[in-house]
Amino acid sequence: MQQSFPEPAEAEEPWEETPLNASDKVATGDPRWRSVFTPSSKRLMNGIPMAINVFAPWILFCVTFFFWSFKFHFRYGTRLPGVMAGLICICLVPAYGRYNSHKRGLDPTWFGYTFVMFSLAVFLGWRLGDWNYQSNMYWYFKYESLEAYPAVDVGNTLGVNVLDAGRVYFSATAKIDQSRSWHFKDGTLFCVAPIVSSNGMATETLDFWAVGTDCCSDSASDFRCGEYANANARSGLRLLDEGALQKYRLAVEQASQLFKMHATNPLFFVWTQDPVGDVLVYQTQGWRIACLAFFVSLFVSTLGVFVASVRFAYIGRTPKVKEDSDEEGP
Repeated sequence: MQQSFPEPAEAEEPWEETPLNASDKVATGDPRWRSVFTPSSKRLMNGIPMAINVFAPWILFCVTFFFWSFKFHFRYGTRLPGVMAGLICICLVPAYGRYNSHKRGLDPTWFGYTFVMFSLAVFLGWRLGDWNYQSNMYWYFKYESLEAYPAVDVGNTLGVNVLDAGRVYFSATAKIDQSRSWHFKDGTLFCVAPIVSSNGMATETLDFWAVGTDCCSDSASDFRCGEYANANARSGLRLLDEGALQKYRLAVEQASQLFKMHATNPLFFVWTQDPVGDVLVYQTQGWRIACLAFFVSLFVSTLGVFVASVRFAYIGRTPKVKEDSDEEGP
């Protein structure tokens, strides 16, 4: 009698030897694939990483913009490199997550996207924030840090006594001496005119000067800068731009030689009625740019996640196989 032996069991499928992130497993919906998507013929989105990728880059942009645009930059500017180092470390977190997920056979798709968006958020927040600071907020904080002097009589006050002035309110006797105005031309006309007292000058030096650009004649004494025609204007907003100050000093030197004047410590002011309002313009403009940047960055972050999710939804889809035509040619 012939002895029968049981048939050998089929070898189990070598799951452990097959990489979990193999492309064929993704395409066929391998249940062991752990992803932010649901494996199927079309991937379904997971809302949690999508929400994170909308708000996390936006918050990072706002934080970076705030550090570089507002008072922290003015008071603690030397600490900004340390802040940048911390922000770069935050950007590297999703990069490490991507590497770790790929190593463990998990889906690293959103980690790569997060790394790119974090990097862009920090870079743009740094550049735009610094630009807003240099254009607007620096001048606001600088004027706020300087002193305001009321009822300054230019006929009896020397410039050396108000070197820390940001805003000066002159006495009722102050006026612009347009007959002794002059200029320095370097492509742009840098116009200057001494601020004098109608009661006469008790000092031998003219230290207070009204200034402006392209608002005077290049061949005669004709000063038309600031609110020169406003009878209520009797104040000055200190000029702080170092690049322009050099040109105005040269204009004062030329005026001093031409009209036989003496200026020991010349201070330069924009002639205005409301210097506080002029300073607040910088603050208002700075905050407007900040609010616009925050809104646009949120929109861009949302749009980026939408575009990425649409693109990622097609990763791993089973391609449709075209059926052969029943009528084939010979």
